Amino acid sequence: SLEQAAGNPLVEYVFNLTATDESGSNDYFDIYNFGSSLDGWSDYNITNFENSYFQSKNYKRHFAENWNSDNVNILSGESTGENLMAHQEFQFEKDNCGRCTFTFKHGGTGFIANKVGPVRAIRSWVGANSGTITQRESVMYEQREDLTTYLRVHSIPGIMDYLTYTEDLPMVFYNCNNEDGIIVDGVPDDDVFNNKYCPWEFVTGRAGSLLRTYQFDTDLGDYFGIPNELVPDMALQGWFYDNKTPDKVDNNVAIYPNNFHQCSTKLSSQKAAWGTHGMKVKSSIPGIPNTDPNRVEPVVSVPEGCNPVSGGSSLNRITITNNYYYLPPALELETAKQIYQGATTPLTVRSQK
Repeated sequence: SLEQAAGNPLVEYVFNLTATDESGSNDYFDIYNFGSSLDGWSDYNITNFENSYFQSKNYKRHFAENWNSDNVNILSGESTGENLMAHQEFQFEKDNCGRCTFTFKHGGTGFIANKVGPVRAIRSWVGANSGTITQRESVMYEQREDLTTYLRVHSIPGIMDYLTYTEDLPMVFYNCNNEDGIIVDGVPDDDVFNNKYCPWEFVTGRAGSLLRTYQFDTDLGDYFGIPNELVPDMALQGWFYDNKTPDKVDNNVAIYPNNFHQCSTKLSSQKAAWGTHGMKVKSSIPGIPNTDPNRVEPVVSVPEGCNPVSGGSSLNRITITNNYYYLPPALELETAKQIYQGATTPLTVRSQK
C-alpha cells in the first residue's frame, strides 16, 4: 500500500494515559474515568493524567490532562527551546474561579478523537462541568495549531480566555491597538494597555514568537440586537496583565490588586501573572445565553437513567477558533501582521481570457 507520509512524516502525536488497570493496560477504554454527577465531580475526584505530546520541527506541546496543556516549546530558528507557555486558561469572570480549566479537567470528560497523520494531528474532547457537551478540538500542523471551542452550556455570566507565560521569560507583547509593544517584566503598568478588542495577539522573545488569532462564529447579534459580525467589537475587550507579585494566594489561586483571580495558578506552582493576555466579555454585557441544545425548554424526553435539566427558551451559537503560529524568535511585528492578514484574507482567483 502507498505510504501516506512518503517515509517522512511532518508531525508526531502520542496520546498516553499514565494510569493502568489491574492487567497493566493503559488503553483508553480500559482506564479512562468518564465521570458523572454520581461520581461526585464537583468534589474534584476525577483524574485522567496524561503524558501526551505533539511534536514537529517547529514546536512541541505537552498535555497533562484533557483541558490542561502545561508545556509549549518553540523549536524553530534560534529559539532557546525553553518552555514558553505556562497555561491557557478559560474562566467565566475575572474574579471567579468557580468554573475554569481546573474544574473542567476534574469533571466528566471524554475524547472524541486522538488521531495522527503525515501532516496533522487531531485531539478533540468534550465535557466542561455542566457544559457536558462543550467541545474543544486541537488540530496541530507543522507550524500552526487551530484550537476551536464549541460552547454548549446553559447561560453563563461571561467568558474570559487568556494565556500566561513562564515566569521570568523576557518578551514583548503586541496587538493591533498596542503596536508600540509592551515589555513583559512582571511589573504592572495599568495605564499602558489599550483594551479595545483586537483579533490578533503577538509575543516575541528568546524562546520564540507566538501569534494567536481569534475567529468567532456566533448568532449572538440577534440576542444583543446588533449585526452578528459586530459582536466581537461590541461585546468583547482585550486583556493584558503583567504582575509577578499577587496580593495573596487563596485556595491556590493568585489574587491581584485589580481583583484578578488567576485561575490557571490552580494548575501549577507558578503564581506570577507573567504577560497574561487574551480577551474577556465586557462587564456591561449581561451574560451569555444558553448554547446547549439539550437545555432548550420544553425538554421532551431524556434517556433512561438521566435526569432532566433546566434550560431556557432560546438557543444560541458560539464557536471560538484560535489559530496559533509557532515562529522563530526576534520576528518583526510587520511579519506577524502579514501572516495574520494572509490567514484571514480569502484567496481570490480570477480567470483571464
